[in-house]
Amino acid sequence: MYAALSAYQSQGKLPLTQEYKINLLASVEREDLIAESKVLKAGKRLAVVETKIHSASDTLVAVGLTSLVIRS
Repeated sequence: MYAALSAYQSQGKLPLTQEYKINLLASVEREDLIAESKVLKAGKRLAVVETKIHSASDTLVAVGLTSLVIRS
């Protein structure tokens, strides 16, 4: 949501989660996690964001895809 918010904040628009999917790929124990999100599409009414979560040892732990409705 924060990745989409960064794309619309200057326009005063609010992205609201419509749907999300998370694929859990690996488990980690006692490691920091690092999430990186990228806006794949920033349209007038819909945004799509991809998120990848890695462990501190660079293991891909999870990937997610989020669709957000854009409200004025």
